[in-house]
Amino acid sequence: MYFKSVGQVAKRGLCFSALAFSFCGTTNLLMADPFMIPAVNPVTGVDVGLDIENSPVGGNKDVATVYVVEFKAFDCPPCRTLDGKMKSIKQAFEQDERVAFVHKFGRLRTTDDPMKMAYCAAKLDGMTSATGQVYFNKAKNILFANPRTSTASFMSQLMLRDDQRVEWNACFASAQSGADVLRDRTELRQLSLTGFPTINIDGRELEVNVYDANASNVIMARIRQALEN
Repeated sequence: MYFKSVGQVAKRGLCFSALAFSFCGTTNLLMADPFMIPAVNPVTGVDVGLDIENSPVGGNKDVATVYVVEFKAFDCPPCRTLDGKMKSIKQAFEQDERVAFVHKFGRLRTTDDPMKMAYCAAKLDGMTSATGQVYFNKAKNILFANPRTSTASFMSQLMLRDDQRVEWNACFASAQSGADVLRDRTELRQLSLTGFPTINIDGRELEVNVYDANASNVIMARIRQALEN
């Protein structure tokens, strides 16, 4: 059983969509209590767990019982395809508070900067957002279109206010962002994830061809099954 902190209820039931290697969060990880959810290594069968305290979340992770956790890399074409399919899946469950969509991103071959860009943009949305992830979604679109985009070009396309620019820059330059990257890289090694996409439902791997026209229906069916358990 997993607890955000002592005295809070255990979280159970999840739907994982694991698509890459690691991610970069933003602030306060070193000081924050972990929010752990189950994640079973498909090779060893060991539940290694994932900490989603500093991960961008669509929905309310404190209320949800089913978590859809997506690991992606911006230079991964199948990940970009699945990201498009996930938009319709999220719309199908956006009124259901039992479902939360958690985002984690993998490392590019040469730099961690794109993950830092995306996760610091998510911080502007409040990280956990039940009403929308405006800047995070814009960041994803920019980086999937050009994973090598410069920070200057990224900031220009994100169109932030001056105070938001200051907040984003502080996040991007922080040591905490590097700690978040390292944390998720460690988690992904513990899960033995070496290719993508990989999708787990209730901690168990589900193989789906993201280019299949029926892929969205398969994923939604497994989420509904998780809700019934």
